[in-house]
Formats: sequence, structure tokens, C-alpha cells
Amino acid sequence: MKNILLTLSFILIVSCNTKSDLKSSSIEAGKSKVHSNNNFTNDFDGISHFIISEENVKKNENNQNFQDVYSNLEDKKIDLNKFENQLTILGFDKKDIPEAKINDIIKTVTNDLNLKYHEVACVPLYNDIFIFKKNKKPVAGLKICFHCGMNEAIGDLKSNFDTENTEHMSDYSILYQLLYNKEHSQY
Repeated sequence: MKNILLTLSFILIVSCNTKSDLKSSSIEAGKSKVHSNNNFTNDFDGISHFIISEENVKKNENNQNFQDVYSNLEDKKIDLNKFENQLTILGFDKKDIPEAKINDIIKTVTNDLNLKYHEVACVPLYNDIFIFKKNKKPVAGLKICFHCGMNEAIGDLKSNFDTENTEHMSDYSILYQLLYNKEHSQY
């Protein structure tokens, strides 16, 4: 067990450092983010943002249902119609995104995040979960770990991110700024 934890810790540190190095070199070279030739749009009129406090994370440390949502990779059992209620029961706090920010958030999720492939090999801590709505009905979800850059798209969420160009990594800074009104510091 100890060896497994050491191995996972090593992978976490190496992959997060590699991502940071790649992002820094891309910024230093003055390269702009390249999008694929796709011209997808996501048409949502509401977004609910769920966040979890450290206190609630610790309280649910041994709750398997919580762990499935909080750090599980590709949880295919999520029912979007029940997900909002499930998050509230697990201790996530809900904030509805102001209408003035919805289009900017949809734009950065659609264009700046790789929703197709995992770019890092970390164990994610999904402190931020979004439910995207159309006519008040949930149609997509997105779980994000701002610590390592892992995300999980749920439902019908489209992306224009160029997955063919491996020099570019997802850029979470704009989304973080829109949500928290401060600069994103990954560590």
C-alpha cells in the first residue's frame, strides 16, 4: 500500500510539473492558443456552479458516494437530472452564475479546455462542478480540478480545443478569473 501511495505521489508531482513547464514555455514563446477547425457552440442559458469546502471534503473522506463524485475518473453513472440534488446532499454549495458571465464562461469552456483527453495523470480533486442548463433543464456537466487541470465532461458538451497540437494545454486561467475574480495560481 505504501509503495502504491509513493508511486501515485510521484506521478502527481511529475505530471503537474510537466504541465507547468509546458504552459510556461508556450507563454514565453508568445504562442497563441490554436483551436481546431471545428466551429462548435454550446447553447446554454443557465449555469449552476457547485463548490465544496475543505471541511466538507474531510467530513466525507470515507464516503464512497462522495469520492465517486469528488475524485473518480470518468464516472459514467451520473444522471444529470439527479446530479444537482446529489451534489447538495454531499455538501457542495450551489451558486447560480450571473447572467452577465454565462456567455464568457461558455466561450472559455468551449474554446480553451480540452474536454476530449486527460492532459495530466493526477488524481483529480473536483472542487468545482458545473451544471449547464437550457430552459432550466440540465443538459451537460463539467467537473474541474483547478489544482492539476483535470476535467470531466458529462452529457452534451462540445469543444473547439485543438487536440492534435500537443504543444498547447488547457487554459483554466480565464475561467478561474471569471469565477473567483482573481488570478489562477495552480499551486
